[in-house]
Amino acid sequence: MLVKINKILIVLLLLIEVNFFSLFYFPSFISNYSNYLVKYLSLFLIIIMLLINLIFSNSLYSKLTFGIPIFFLLASVVIITIFSSYHYSQTIFGTGRLSYYYFIIILYYFLLYYFFSTKNIHFLASTIRLIGVIYSGILIIQILLYLKTGTFFLNTSSTGLNLSSNILDNDTTIFISGIPRIQQPADFIMFSFLITNIEMSNKKQRISFKDIIFYVLQLSYLLFISQTRMYIILSALIIILLVLCKINSRKRIFLGILMLVGIGIFHKYILYKFGFFSENRSASTLIRFEELQYYIPKIFSNHGFGIGFADDMKYYFLNHGTFYNADVSSFYFDDIGIMGNMAQLGILGIMSIIVLIYYLMNFYLKSNNKIIILFIYLYLFVTSISLSVLNVQRIIYLPLTLYFVTSLFKQGNNNNDVL
Repeated sequence: MLVKINKILIVLLLLIEVNFFSLFYFPSFISNYSNYLVKYLSLFLIIIMLLINLIFSNSLYSKLTFGIPIFFLLASVVIITIFSSYHYSQTIFGTGRLSYYYFIIILYYFLLYYFFSTKNIHFLASTIRLIGVIYSGILIIQILLYLKTGTFFLNTSSTGLNLSSNILDNDTTIFISGIPRIQQPADFIMFSFLITNIEMSNKKQRISFKDIIFYVLQLSYLLFISQTRMYIILSALIIILLVLCKINSRKRIFLGILMLVGIGIFHKYILYKFGFFSENRSASTLIRFEELQYYIPKIFSNHGFGIGFADDMKYYFLNHGTFYNADVSSFYFDDIGIMGNMAQLGILGIMSIIVLIYYLMNFYLKSNNKIIILFIYLYLFVTSISLSVLNVQRIIYLPLTLYFVTSLFKQGNNNNDVL
């Protein structure tokens, strides 16, 4: 019975993350506690899951493996929260509302202790992939309908896909002109695409037609609808890694060298095509360089505690720096990936990242599943540049990635198929 309850709660948590496929307009009292940038409901559900299992479950499936880096990170968040409350004359409760989302990482404890059987790992991976495929299919249908009729059946308000008239009117497409960018679902679908590739690389039998359809649906969304440049680059790198995984070692070396030469020859075209330094999306690249210049010195400010968790109402310019134009602030922690997290958490943030990297490398060196674990490490590395998994929008993917790293490590070392 408890196993079924855990599975239901896990599915509910994932559906909350995809906003129930943006199919519904929820009342404001619900959307105030759960949306793209607010995760109160997700954290509440994770705490409920942990409490239920602490009370009613007698068995622990696995020993903690990333327990120390997670504890170090959460302890750092608590210290910076207390410091910020004192330094900025804020209440502990008010400051906690700015830092609470970090504690979504405790999902890792639930997954490792109570959801680590082979069946449960396979269930979670399959559920993530299925939700990503369904969401991709819904979004593709929505875009086709929009191109034909100009109408939307999904929730496009600020509590849903957040498609304002400015977004619809501003054509920043990379591949097909006229398709509006729908970015918010990209975080989940990119993660589901990662899981899909791990499953395909780990398959001993032939890839089925259904697998190909699932693959194409997710990739189509990422390329043509999300149009998030870092996710497109990450998708390409993951596909390359999948191809290298499926061929023998001699061909792998030759193909790897060929790909590197190709990137070297066409890198200018790639940078131009993705608008990093040209076209109408180059401004975001230039702003990020300015953001780095502003935020990096802040890592060592306040005696090494960083900016911390300062309330926007009182310290807006401290958090967001100067203005790019008269109406829109240009600087956001989220824009510069892991560096933004370090600017908030200061030296403790740097130490937390170093401890996590140490454990990740230790796992990799001891694992017999090195190539497959590389998929997750590639994901963590690329997203750290501008789409950090420590940001509120993507924080849930950190415990999930650590969970799958652990499962792949134990699978490789025990010669068991988990994913």
